[in-house]
Amino acid sequence: MSLYASRKPVSGGAIVFTVLFFLVLGGAGYLFSIDKGKFWDYLPFICIPSLVITLILLIFYFIKRNSSGYIFTIFFLVFLCGMILSSIFGPFALINSATEDYSGKNYTGAITNYKKLLDTYPNSKYAKEALVNISDSYYRNGSYSDAIFYYEKSINDKIIDGETLDIKKIFADSYLKIADSYYAEKDYSNAGEYYWKSAGYFEQILQKYPETNDAFIAKYKTPEYLFKAADCLKNEKNWVDSEAILKNIIDKYPESDFSLKSYKVLFDIYIGKAQDIKEAGDFRNSVIEFFKIYDLGDDLLNLVQSEINYSQNNLLASIPPNILIQAANDFYKLAEYKKSLIVYDYLLANYPENEFMAADNLVNIKISTISEKPYNSIPEFTAAGSFAKNGNSKVALDNRTEFNLTVYLGGPENRVVRLEKKTKAEVEIISGDYKIVVEIQNPENSLLYGETSFEDGKKYKDVFTLTAK
Repeated sequence: MSLYASRKPVSGGAIVFTVLFFLVLGGAGYLFSIDKGKFWDYLPFICIPSLVITLILLIFYFIKRNSSGYIFTIFFLVFLCGMILSSIFGPFALINSATEDYSGKNYTGAITNYKKLLDTYPNSKYAKEALVNISDSYYRNGSYSDAIFYYEKSINDKIIDGETLDIKKIFADSYLKIADSYYAEKDYSNAGEYYWKSAGYFEQILQKYPETNDAFIAKYKTPEYLFKAADCLKNEKNWVDSEAILKNIIDKYPESDFSLKSYKVLFDIYIGKAQDIKEAGDFRNSVIEFFKIYDLGDDLLNLVQSEINYSQNNLLASIPPNILIQAANDFYKLAEYKKSLIVYDYLLANYPENEFMAADNLVNIKISTISEKPYNSIPEFTAAGSFAKNGNSKVALDNRTEFNLTVYLGGPENRVVRLEKKTKAEVEIISGDYKIVVEIQNPENSLLYGETSFEDGKKYKDVFTLTAK
């Protein structure tokens, strides 16, 4: 009878190995139940050593003609199937397929597989690679909102560095493309938001990478897209944000072509906002808002003077005179004399009966600002007699020119005297030292200035015969 005529029963060692293999299978099953991504990741690491061990054992037991060889043959087949399945199913198969599509520039196909991997196996070791590549795939495929979403997730998960030049360029370009899309649909609110975000990234490139060609480009792109953002917000009547962005352009990019354009849009904003405030019934603040246009500089104001005149008259019309006086006084207290004068002049031209309420400030302004303009000296006042009233003086003014005059007397009391051409006027004033400004309404809008003292009980005379040259 042959030594190998019959097989030996299962050995004790085989039983121990069998228990261990069942424990391995049980652990793999538990891992599958709690995290399929980790299961498929670890499956090859489970199967490869198990295959080697079971192969050795099945050969060993078959040589010994022990029945345990059949058991290990079954285990060998199980682990072999595991290896095969891990290459067909799970994240490994998905990442391979997605990478092939990505390399072949089939970004739609790559996105499908990357997304399936991320949704089904978020904890897989391939998830980081999938997250980075799906971001780039969306960007290259023109799906900019999705690209931003996945790039931001990659940055938040610290997979990529959001401070690199390439990433900032991608964000700047993505936000720009989204903004252009909204703008084409006349969705100015969203367009403005995304232009602003795009400009923000161009500004970061300019600040962080100043020596690069991209920074040179960003220097021109930043004010352009800031301006587009402001213009869109203006169209939506988001006055506050639009104004803030425009002022930022003027402050940071004064040499840009968009600086002057920003002044012009600010001009439109102040006019539009003032009209809205007036329609809401807040007349005083509507005047204050409108007169911000005079802070924009003479270069712009000279270009739009006719528009200013029309808009100003349109705004100030129907505003009660007491409100105009309050607004003018507000400007006066802030030493914004130009604005104050414009309101006072409008008030006096349309409501001359209110002149006494404006006289003090009006005279003070004329005297305070006379040095800012070219002027000639006033003719000398001459004594013209006396009268019995202590503390006061009389002043006779004779306009012999071909133009209307306005005389501003500033001293112990302030007075405004208006003289049409070829007319005379006499005023009684408190005696003392006076500063005097004379406006001649000739084509040159000439100014005269002088200082004099008027004594108690005395009469004085001054004759105006020549205009200032």
